[in-house]
Amino acid sequence: ENTREAIFDALKARRCYGYMGGTGRVIVDFRVSGHYMGEEITVTDDPALYYRIEADVPVETVTVVKNCRDYLILRRKNEQLFYDYRQEQETDCYYLRIRLKDGRLAWTSPVWVHRA
Repeated sequence: ENTREAIFDALKARRCYGYMGGTGRVIVDFRVSGHYMGEEITVTDDPALYYRIEADVPVETVTVVKNCRDYLILRRKNEQLFYDYRQEQETDCYYLRIRLKDGRLAWTSPVWVHRA
């Protein structure tokens, strides 16, 4: 919802993303194994990363950042699902950094993934 209460609830739950530049609109849906950005989760299988991006200009690149480093760079993909088969730490942290064709940037809140 676009209400003050819903916005503050999303911020408290860390379910938000940032966007920089221009007056255009960007909508980002980022999930790990069905859990929304901002969550700490425990998975028993390899985590499934999914994103969907809606923007007023084409997507140039989507960078999956894992444990504070660029892990995977995808070009011109508005929607993608893939699995990460490599656990690097006890808790892996994922977020997205998005560059649009006109140079504007967006980035998501992270998801922290513990493996059981």
